[in-house]
Amino acid sequence: MTADWHKAIHHGNKLWKKFRNECNDDNYAQYKAQCNRCTTIRRKAIKDFFLKKAKAENPGDFWNVYCSFLHCKKPKQAYNDITLRENDSVITDKKQIAGIFNDHFVHLVEGICEIDEQDLGTDFSDHPSIKAILDNSGE
Repeated sequence: MTADWHKAIHHGNKLWKKFRNECNDDNYAQYKAQCNRCTTIRRKAIKDFFLKKAKAENPGDFWNVYCSFLHCKKPKQAYNDITLRENDSVITDKKQIAGIFNDHFVHLVEGICEIDEQDLGTDFSDHPSIKAILDNSGE
């Protein structure tokens, strides 16, 4: 927390107390404007902090800050374990799982029939939406 941010929060607290003692639109507007300033100062302070750590000469400083955002607390092995239930059996072999997914997606569209113009229709000139478009376009 920077000194400017701390002062802005302190001033915002004063404006909030002023608003609570005398509730009117002007006091509330002053309080909200100060809240927005606090948010702007906070965002700038966070950005400056991360930029400073990113440019630090000591790689340990960089790593200590960014490490918590790059990794999860779960062990890496937990992400590599993939299980799939197929026909009441549990499969954990990655090659078998990849083969099952491959077969599924390769044969996904085999049951779908071809669509031709007869399925869609040929003459739409009397359709209400076409008439509305023509009426609105001025033709």
